Amino acid sequence: MSQVRNFFFSLWILTVLLFGSAVGSEEIENVPLYTLSQERKTLYNELPNLGPDDFLILNFTSSFCIPCKEEVPRLLSLVDTWTRSGRSSGKLVLWIVFLEDTRESAQTAAQDLKIGNRAEVLYDTLNTSMRRLRFSGTPTSYVVKGNRKILFKGSGYSEENWNRMLSTLGVKR
Repeated sequence: MSQVRNFFFSLWILTVLLFGSAVGSEEIENVPLYTLSQERKTLYNELPNLGPDDFLILNFTSSFCIPCKEEVPRLLSLVDTWTRSGRSSGKLVLWIVFLEDTRESAQTAAQDLKIGNRAEVLYDTLNTSMRRLRFSGTPTSYVVKGNRKILFKGSGYSEENWNRMLSTLGVKR
């Protein structure tokens, strides 16, 4: 009897591990971040400001990440196109978070990338967000709704990840 119980317990644990963290059902952890004006923001304080049809792209980058320097302009272009398209429902909000960067190096990188006011620029010098969200490096992007649900997570800048993110957002290529 105990072998049967152990078998079903093991099966239950395996099921939870395999399906419990599926994108779309997983909630994003609350992470503290800092704006260039040194204002502390947390995801849980900011996500309720999104409308029901709005999306937040949370892009983790760094000033020394070469693929990030290719991805960020593409993300900015996506936001510009989304805004110009005059979609009747939902806005696209972009946060670019510089990891392992100081306020000064994040500000310089944001200027070099010509981010301007198209995205919120934040920084996380101590990589707290990376540890809490359990990702291995930059670039990593999330698409999140106001209800804290992760709709997309992609690590690394690749055409496959880009297309998966666009599909999540309902953007036709």
